[in-house]
Amino acid sequence: MGDKIIKFNYGWVILTSLVVFLFMTGAIRFSYGIIFKPMLGEFGWSRTAGSWAYGLNMLSFALTLPISGYLYDRYSHKRLLLFFGVIMVSGVLAMPYVQSLWQLIVCYGVLAGVGFGGTSMTLLSAVVSRWFSSSRIGTLMAVGLAGVSLGQLLMLPFVSWATATFGWRQAFSILGLITAAVLVIVFSLMRDRPTETESDQYPTSDALTGREEPQANPASCNGAISEAFSITQAMRTVSFWLICLVYIICGFSDFLVDLHIVPMLTERGASLVGSGTVKALMGGASFLGVLFFGWVSDKVGSRVPLSISFGIRVLILAMVLLSDDALAMQLFAIFYGFTFLASAPIVTVLMRELYGVKNIAMLTGSVIFLHHAAGGFGSIVGSLLFDSSGSYQIALVTVMVLSLAATAMSLMIPKNEAQTSVCAADTVC
Repeated sequence: MGDKIIKFNYGWVILTSLVVFLFMTGAIRFSYGIIFKPMLGEFGWSRTAGSWAYGLNMLSFALTLPISGYLYDRYSHKRLLLFFGVIMVSGVLAMPYVQSLWQLIVCYGVLAGVGFGGTSMTLLSAVVSRWFSSSRIGTLMAVGLAGVSLGQLLMLPFVSWATATFGWRQAFSILGLITAAVLVIVFSLMRDRPTETESDQYPTSDALTGREEPQANPASCNGAISEAFSITQAMRTVSFWLICLVYIICGFSDFLVDLHIVPMLTERGASLVGSGTVKALMGGASFLGVLFFGWVSDKVGSRVPLSISFGIRVLILAMVLLSDDALAMQLFAIFYGFTFLASAPIVTVLMRELYGVKNIAMLTGSVIFLHHAAGGFGSIVGSLLFDSSGSYQIALVTVMVLSLAATAMSLMIPKNEAQTSVCAADTVC
């Protein structure tokens, strides 16, 4: 009898290192809301002016996603991680030296935004899809994204304290230096392709391209994955555009709340450190939420948990609109946090279920592009509404109405429509 091959999935090492890296990028991304008012006070800017850098960060993030998705589907994960990681760290380390709005826009709006976009969802989606079996996708995407939430939970109290004690510039210097060190470690551990004993996918996946051999999939003809399922073919389906609309609403709402939750809390009497702690707890709730919704999506499908996440938002928005005390806003932040990353692992499940794995990073990146572009717009709209009315009430009502629409649209995403549309369009059945 031949020796039995003992399999060890090195993907676990890569995934663990990415969780640590996302921990730090999450801390940096969510810290902007902490330094927002102190920075505005130093320069004398309006909230609209200060939100431009945040909005452009989200737009740069968004524009990078489909590009990085295309690259991760075809080229070295390790080299691309280093390329995008260096860009991000450069922008963060330059933040303490900002003296004008255009410099803030370049450092945080462009450099950090491009870096975030190239080291987040598309990298994680490509790694998980290449190294692990399809039955684990939702859960493992949730595990990876939980690193972002943990960064928010564990680092924001420190960032709030450092900002209140030493200033926002010193706080960002510390974050940038730690992230640079973590990037070196993650780069040293990253691998591009699994061997026979290193992946749950072997031998049913191509180690270089991540393309699976034919197997049952709803988005295929005669039960086989369409090897030609491209972004162009996906765009011919109603499913794709419904998913895009849901994620546009999600992004608009998420990043309006993310940028403005600390100012919302301080407007109701909370201190900067206290508000930062609440935002950290928001990250803790997000950590639990992303794991829960990722696990549920693997068990019961993606549409119902996606709809439930928006339904929860409608209820808590109604609560905070009916009460003007600080406790209501604190509860809103925590329960909204539970849903904040709920949609993130679900998009990968939806893309793989409907369109297969070959171009999953690019398809996922295209949807998250719209999500983050809408997020940048939402953050600026929140500032404009506050500067014009002196209150966040109109902004919160807008988010509630949009969330109600997304609750219904999530349930309307067809399950088999992608197969029918592609078969009819390409005549491959």
